[in-house]
Amino acid sequence: MFKNEPNLKSTDDNTGSDDYNSNLKGTKNQVVRFFSGNPAVETVEGFLHLYKEVFDSSDLLPSSHMISIICIPATFCLQDLLQFLRPISNDLELIRIVKPASPNEYMALLKFRSLDSAHEFYKTFNDTPFNSIEPDICHLVFVAKIECISSENGGGKAIPNAVELPVCAVCLEKMDESVEGILTILCNHSFHAPCMAQCEDTTCPVCRYIQTPMPVAGNKCIQCSIHEDLWICLICGEVGCGRYANGHAYGHFKETAHTYAMQLGSNRVWDYVGENYVHRLVLNKMDGKLVEVDNRGNEVIDPSTLLHQEEKIESLSLEYAYLLTSQLESQREYFEKKMMYLEDQKCKELEEAEIQCEKVKMECTEKNNIIANFNKDKMALEKKCALLNTKTTKLQAELSEEREMNKCLRENQLVWQAKVTNLESKLLEKENEIKELQDQLRDIMFYLEAKDRLKETKDISQEEIAQGQISLQTEEPHGVTGSSSGGGGRRNRKKK
Repeated sequence: MFKNEPNLKSTDDNTGSDDYNSNLKGTKNQVVRFFSGNPAVETVEGFLHLYKEVFDSSDLLPSSHMISIICIPATFCLQDLLQFLRPISNDLELIRIVKPASPNEYMALLKFRSLDSAHEFYKTFNDTPFNSIEPDICHLVFVAKIECISSENGGGKAIPNAVELPVCAVCLEKMDESVEGILTILCNHSFHAPCMAQCEDTTCPVCRYIQTPMPVAGNKCIQCSIHEDLWICLICGEVGCGRYANGHAYGHFKETAHTYAMQLGSNRVWDYVGENYVHRLVLNKMDGKLVEVDNRGNEVIDPSTLLHQEEKIESLSLEYAYLLTSQLESQREYFEKKMMYLEDQKCKELEEAEIQCEKVKMECTEKNNIIANFNKDKMALEKKCALLNTKTTKLQAELSEEREMNKCLRENQLVWQAKVTNLESKLLEKENEIKELQDQLRDIMFYLEAKDRLKETKDISQEEIAQGQISLQTEEPHGVTGSSSGGGGRRNRKKK
C-alpha cells in the first residue's frame, strides 16, 4: 500500500465523518503533513490530501475497506492500541502507524478483509472513548484510496502480478495479509499484529526506534506562540523563536543581555556575544568536567595532546564559570533593578489608589448627605401633595356645587329675562298711553287756559276770535302763545 520512498505524497479520499475537520485547524486546503520511519536510518514524509464526498442519505456508508483512526494520543502506546483492536483482530488485514505534524498524537490506517466488518467497526467504535479512564475519543474516517507518489518521477513502479512477502522479525515467518493481519509501526518495519501484541517493549524489535510517537512538551514562543525554530534562554528559561522566524529570542538577549540560548530539539547552544555555537563543550557524566564532542555527540580524544586539552578544558571551564557567574550577577542586578522599579511603581499606584479611595469615600459621604436631604424634601413634598390632594378634592366638590348653582341661576335668568321682556313691552305701551294722556291733558289745559283768558279779555269781538290763530311754544310746555291773524276755529285773546 505504501512505498518506502522519500518525499511521499498521499492523496486520501475520506468520507463518513465530519469530526476530522476540527483536527485540521492550521492546515490549508485539507492537507495534513505526516512522516514515518526511523530518522537515523530512513524517513518517509509527505502530505495527506483529504477530500470529502457527499452522500444523499446519512445512513449510507462508503464502500471502502480502509478506515483511519485519527488523533490517537501519544500516551496510548502500541500495546494499548492492539488491545483496543483485539475484538476485530481477525477481520484486520493491515495496520499502519503514521505520525502527523502536530505533536503528541499519531494516526493508524486499518484495512479490513470485508466491507461489512469495516462498517461494523465504524458504527461500533466511532466517537467512543478508547477506555473508561481517559477522556480521549476514537475518531474514525473512511479512506477511499491511497496514492503514493514521489516528488521526483511519480513513484517507483512495481512489477505487475509480483509481490514479495516480507518476513516478520519476531516469529521469522512470512507475512501474508490474506492469512494474518500485518502491523507496520512508525519506523516502517512490519510485523504480525499478534506477535507485536505479545511484546512488552515499546521500541521496534529491529531498530529499537519508538513504535508510537512519544509525548513531548508543547513548547512554543512566549510572544508569537509558534512551534518552529525555538530557542530557550539558559539563564532564565524563556522560550523564543529564532532570527529566521520572528526573532523574539534575539530580542530577549537585547533586553536582558542573556548571552546563551539553546535550540530545542538539536540542543545546540548559541553565544550572542561571540556570534558562534558553543554547544561542543559539554559536561562529562563521570567527573562533571567539560569535554569536546563532534557533531554526533562523540567525545574527541587526541592522546598526544590529552594533557594540553585537559588544561585547556579546565581553563575553558573556569572561563565558562566566570561567564556564568558574571551573567548571573548581571541577571541579579537586572532583576533587583526591575524589582525596585516595580516596587516604586506599585507604591505610587498604592498611594494613588488610597487618594482615590479617600476621594471616593468623601464623594460617597456627600452623596449620602444629598440623598438624606432629598429624602427629607421628598417627605415634605409628599405631605404637601397630600394636603393639595385634600384641597383639590374639596375644590372639586365646591366646583360641582357651583356648577349646579350656576345651572339653576341660568335657568332662573332665562325665566326673568322673559318676564323683563314682557314688562318692557307693557311699560312701552304704558308710556305710549301716558304720552297720549299728556297730550290730551295739555290740550285740555290749553283749552281751559285759553278759555279763561278769553273770558278775561273784553276788547276782542267774536269775529276776531273766529278769524284769529293760535301759536304754541314748544320750549315752554306750560305757556301758550297765541296770535290772531284772522280766520280759524280758535282766536287769539290778545289783540291791540
